[in-house]
Amino acid sequence: MKKWILLLIVISIAGLIVFKNKSNHATAKDHLSEDEQSTPKVELNIPTHKHQDEDPLMGKNADANDMVAIEQADLAITDLKVWKDMARFDQTITELENEHGLEVLAAELPAIATHLKSCLQKDLCGIKKRPEEDYFDETNTTAHQLLGRSLKLMTELLKEGHSINMSKEELLSLFDLESPKIDTRSVELYLLKEEDERDLLQKSKDITPEGFSTLMNTLIDNPDKKPLALAELNDRPDRFSGLSISNMLEKMNPNAVVSNEVSQLISSVCKRESDFGEVLFNMITYNLKRVASDWDSCSN
Repeated sequence: MKKWILLLIVISIAGLIVFKNKSNHATAKDHLSEDEQSTPKVELNIPTHKHQDEDPLMGKNADANDMVAIEQADLAITDLKVWKDMARFDQTITELENEHGLEVLAAELPAIATHLKSCLQKDLCGIKKRPEEDYFDETNTTAHQLLGRSLKLMTELLKEGHSINMSKEELLSLFDLESPKIDTRSVELYLLKEEDERDLLQKSKDITPEGFSTLMNTLIDNPDKKPLALAELNDRPDRFSGLSISNMLEKMNPNAVVSNEVSQLISSVCKRESDFGEVLFNMITYNLKRVASDWDSCSN
């Protein structure tokens, strides 16, 4: 009898231990489940490289759809060896030189510029606003960007001491596009080619404010060309915004301005005083006093 009692006690104790372990395990699972729910899941964003074999013009380079439109608008442009490589914006002038040679670049970059200018004037090279686009800038399409790039590459060639096969007349015709970026690039290239600035100034009425400001600031920087800029300011002051006048004055070296130039500057600024707001005019007069230390105000 005692044996049976002892056996029952042992079985009861064992059952109690098993039950307690199961209970603890279930509690641990509940806590784990709660922790999993409260802990944010981290998703790894692993690139798939699915575009690896696609046209190199995709993405950061010239828009592929616009490239098709340009080539359909002017099929002859595809015959130029530099065209596809030039349209890859990550290609440097050195890489293009190594790939095609200076002679080809000197001939084909101007040809690309001429082709793009012609088709832009016709119908923006077939480039149109897409339904998903909120805004379409008719002065800065993919064709404009490629034209600007061709001008930039030609500028780099000139800076390296090489020549390009682009005439003064061809360069001047680019201002007919009325694109700020094209005008800025064209001014830089024109002046670097050392063409006659007077011809460019005669075209100034067709140059956008951005291009015109680049022209004036470049002339002001050159002591030999500065009189041309000052004469333009005096003869056609309406072509200058208040900000462009202030920038010109800021760039001028006070020690390199002669008395007649000072008088010319004062006259040009004062006869347009009413055109500027108080803040802008204060900025202009502050910079004017740098080069005209004896000047006080337009009322004197």
